[in-house]
Amino acid sequence: VYSGEAEYSGFVPPGYGPWPLSDQELRQKYEKFDLVLAKKLMADAGLARGFSVTMTTFALQDYPLISAVVQSHLRRINIDVDIVAQEAGTFAAANGAGRFDWDLTGRGMRGDVDGYVAEFHPAAPIFKIWYPEYRNLRAWRGIGNGRIQLDPAKRVPIYKDAQRALMLNPVQIPLVAIKKYQVVRKRVKNMYVAFSDFNTGLRNVWLDG
Repeated sequence: VYSGEAEYSGFVPPGYGPWPLSDQELRQKYEKFDLVLAKKLMADAGLARGFSVTMTTFALQDYPLISAVVQSHLRRINIDVDIVAQEAGTFAAANGAGRFDWDLTGRGMRGDVDGYVAEFHPAAPIFKIWYPEYRNLRAWRGIGNGRIQLDPAKRVPIYKDAQRALMLNPVQIPLVAIKKYQVVRKRVKNMYVAFSDFNTGLRNVWLDG
């Protein structure tokens, strides 16, 4: 059951083990609402009068509604967002080819924390399509070191530092991670909530009694 609830999210979503940045850190620092500072940053960039941009997204679920919320917020700093909601196949094709101004999309589950940040490293094939002019040496160093570090405990601070570097120099802006619930009887054992929606959480289920 999708309840309409969500949490602040960095590049690694909340609930993904020890890897994500804390809710407090996101709310009080990296994703803190500060309209005065936002207007100052626009002015410092010579864009006090704002600009126009097209934001494409999926024409399903909550994506158009989320786009409207983003549009409303950005209007307050004179950014005029034209929302274009597309059929999933059209959106995916344009996204993969890098044919967009801004995209509002979602991210699925990853088997390893590196999957949430890999695309920001120049070794990733998609990097040349999406971010050819992006530079973030601190994040690149962290992602690279995290891949060759075999001790899980040592990997945690490495990937957290890489996330902080990405938040300070963002080419993507994380928003929220939705909450999802599944209701089962007590006799159902060993089930988990699969965010992929493919019911992989049923793979190892067994019934008691």
